[in-house]
Amino acid sequence: MSSSDQSDFQPIGDPYANLFETHPQASWVFDRVTLKILAVNQQALTRYGYERKEFLTLTVPDLLESG
Repeated sequence: MSSSDQSDFQPIGDPYANLFETHPQASWVFDRVTLKILAVNQQALTRYGYERKEFLTLTVPDLLESG
């Protein structure tokens, strides 16, 4: 997956995109090798205080430090 594709990443597929986005628990999807965040829902944006574009530049260790 190229870096330009990552910002358009749809977790699990279109039928579940709305479920992921509106889930009440802060959630994100990350690459198991690089630990880079690939997708994030609105609740996580609210909890961590990032804009979506900025959140998608983070890695899992970044989130653990700010948590």
